[in-house]
Formats: sequence, structure tokens, C-alpha cells
Amino acid sequence: MQPREKIDRTLVARQAVQEIVHRVRDEAVTLQELEEIGTRLKVAGVFALNTLLRALGKEEDPELISRYAYLLDFFEEEEWLSPLIGIALRRRELPEQGRVALLTALQEYGVDVDAPPFSSLLPVHHRPGAQHGAEGNAEADDDVIVTFLDDFLGYSTEVQLGAIRELSRSQEPWVVRLLEALLWHEDSSVVQGALEGLGRVRLQGAADAVADFLSECDPAFAPLAQHALRRLSFQGLVPQERCAPLPFHQGYVSAPDGDGYRSLLISRWDGEESLAALCMQVHERRGLLAAWGGEGLDVSAFEEEVDGFGEQEELYRVEPEYVVALVRDALYWSRDLSWLPADFYLRRRIFSGVDLTPAPFRAAVEDYRLSRGLTYFEGERISGELLEDPFCAGWLMLQRRVYEVAGRCRQGESEEEVLAALCAELIAPQVGLVAARLVAVADLMRECGRERSTVLQVLGLARSLQSYPLPYHLHPFLRRLASESLRVAARALQEGECPATAG
Repeated sequence: MQPREKIDRTLVARQAVQEIVHRVRDEAVTLQELEEIGTRLKVAGVFALNTLLRALGKEEDPELISRYAYLLDFFEEEEWLSPLIGIALRRRELPEQGRVALLTALQEYGVDVDAPPFSSLLPVHHRPGAQHGAEGNAEADDDVIVTFLDDFLGYSTEVQLGAIRELSRSQEPWVVRLLEALLWHEDSSVVQGALEGLGRVRLQGAADAVADFLSECDPAFAPLAQHALRRLSFQGLVPQERCAPLPFHQGYVSAPDGDGYRSLLISRWDGEESLAALCMQVHERRGLLAAWGGEGLDVSAFEEEVDGFGEQEELYRVEPEYVVALVRDALYWSRDLSWLPADFYLRRRIFSGVDLTPAPFRAAVEDYRLSRGLTYFEGERISGELLEDPFCAGWLMLQRRVYEVAGRCRQGESEEEVLAALCAELIAPQVGLVAARLVAVADLMRECGRERSTVLQVLGLARSLQSYPLPYHLHPFLRRLASESLRVAARALQEGECPATAG
């Protein structure tokens, strides 16, 4: 994806669409109101459809998933059915009810969800070893293994270790893939159990997996890995000579949105003409939240994956090393998570030979020096341009509280009083995060080749938030952000539309 230089001037239309989509979240919305929303979205065209797909791609509430899927029917089926299928296959992090809601929607549109690959998304069916014990499916594909891992990761440690012991008796190839994924688990007891389990699997793949892990693991696990290799050697199983990892192919990232979420995509050659790919959703402070991917893809299949991803949010082509640095940052902020997404464990081999030690991301633009600070009028101009730029698309506050504050204008309070209240209540506690997002946007612009003057202007806005001495509603960027959010909320109230329930 190449960076855009042209400024998008459709901010008002985009805001209106986002506002309409947020109406769907109201608990009291009726079927008739959904029909009206669907009609308005259809009139808004392709941007409305993409916004709807993005919302569906992030939603976890099964009721809201069903509502969003219902609204898709107002558009031509060929425009959204493939993206909907892609969402269903990728969103393995969804709780059981959410997955069922997505599959039900697909079934209503004529998709056979009882057949692979959709059958692997069902909560119980087709789990490796779940019903067949030692006679499990020797040809279990990655989708099936990920489904099993999703459930496995939620078990207590005692249950996990018992399952590992039981699985390692099956001597099936898919068990090696599963245990290899668990070698990167955060719980050292699970890693120890996986190493011991691999030492009991009398298959060549087990020796190769342990050897690969030994070359990159924490030194504390080295004795356990060496013991597993010795045990396998007694069965005549020694690691095969491994070729050096092939180079990365491409990297893509999205800009952080107004809530701190962004997407990462990286690909690497895993054969002369085939690729492995890994997509991830991360958050600036919550870390790595979702992952999905595939292996053995030809270049055209990978490009289709990129195009499908791009239908939901804007992706920018970057160097793979840039993606790796953002992954390390996500792992750093994932420290409070009990476990990472199942697909990340399964496909971590895509980072073979790469240092993935968790570390905060340091943007290159942080070393830039500015000749002077921005004047208020410069900040006002730059803020207006930035909030219309694709790199900051969707930077609006649409929490219910924004609608409540906006209602105070109708009760006689001045706009200045309302802006001050909104900035003090909602923006002040997060001003450091807003500044960090602006730095991230500036750095991505730099990486994508945007003009240095533009990068410096965005960086100037970010730095102007540091130790800002005046009330935040007087800062040009924060004022513009709050003002646009209030304007959207006020228009919704004027039209009698229900406020969003989020936040």
C-alpha cells in the first residue's frame, strides 16, 4: 500500500456514517429503526459498507454482531460476502456466543457452516483429540489446532498439564504442531510440560521442534530442551539439518485509530514460491489482542489477503523490521495478559531468528528537533488538515458521555462551557495517550515517505501537548477534536437519534 498525499475532504460524510453505525449499539433500537439505518447506510455507499465491516470485525457482543450482519443485506451481496467470510475465519478470539452469531449469519446467507473450514470454528466439534483420543486426526489443519488452542488456553494450569500428558501419547503429527506452539507460552510450567511432551512423541518433527526452540529459547529452558533431545535420540530421532530462515517478504501497518488500536501484517518466504503471513490487532496499552494467518500461500493468494484486509481499514506498506518493532512493543504491553492469541503461538515461527524480546517502541521522530514551537494559528490549521487526513480517519469521541454533554448546549450552556467540560472530563485523563498517538502517526508518515514538513507539523502538535499550561479546551488540536465530536453528537440529538451506548 502506497501512502496517500491527497487530503481526504469527506470528513463530514464519514462522521455521519460513523454516527449512524453507532446507533446500532443502542439497546432499545427497534427492527424498524434498523431498517431505517440500513437504508441510510446504503445511500452512503462504499464507505458506509467498509465502516460496517470494520465494526463487525471488532465487535464481541453476539447481539450486535447479528445486528451488523443484518444491515449488510442492504448492500449488494457480492460486495460484502467474501469480507464477512474472512472475518468469520479470522476472528477465532471471539467467545463462543460471538462465533455462533457469525456462523449463524453466514448460514442465513447460504454458506454451509458444517463444512470445513467453518466447522473448525464450532465450539466443540472437530477439536483434535477431543473425541478420538489417541486416534485423533493425523491430518488436522491449522484452523482445527487453533480452535483447540483457543479453548486450551482458558483451562487451569493443572488441566493444561494433564491435557499435554494425554496428547503426547497419541503420536500424531498434529500433536507436534500443538506442543511446539505451547513452547512460547508465558507460563514456564506449560513450557516445561510441552518440552516433556515433545520428548515422548516418537516423531521426527518433535526433534526438529525442540532443536529450533533450543536455538532461540530463554537459557533457563535449555537443560529441559537438551534432556528432551537426548530422550528422542534414544529412539533414533535427531534434529535434521535446518536451512537458514528465508527473508521477510512484506510488512503493512495501519495508523492508530482514535482509541489506540492498530493492525499489523507481516509476510515471510517459507519456500521458493510460497509465503507465510501473520496478521495482528494490537492496542497501545493492552498489547497483542488478536492474530490470524496462514502458510504455504502463493503471492497472488497473499495479495488477495492484503486486499481483503484493506477493505476493512487502510494499510500502509512499511519495512518488515518496522512491523517487528511494533510486535515487540505489543508484547511489552501484553505483560498483564494471561496468554496471547492462539494463532500467534502457532505461527510464531514466522519470526524465527528474530529478536522478539518485549520492548517499548521508540519512534524515530522522537529524535527530531524542532526549530520552534507552533503558534496557535499554525496549530489550528494543522489540526484541521490532520483530522481530515486518512492517517487520522475516525478520530472522534463517540461515547455516551459526549452526547450527554452535548445536550447541555440545548439547555442554554455556551459552547465554550461545554467544550471546557468535555476536555476536562474525557480528554485530560488521556492527554498523554493522545500525544503518543500523534507521535505514532508522525512516525508512520515518516516511514511511508510523507513530506518531512508534514511529519514535523504532526510532531509539533504532539509535543505541544506536553506540559500544556492552559485548560485543554484552549489547545487547537484538542479543541478541534472535542468540537467535531460535539458537533456530531449535537446533530444526532437534533435528529432524534439515540446516543451511542459505548464507553
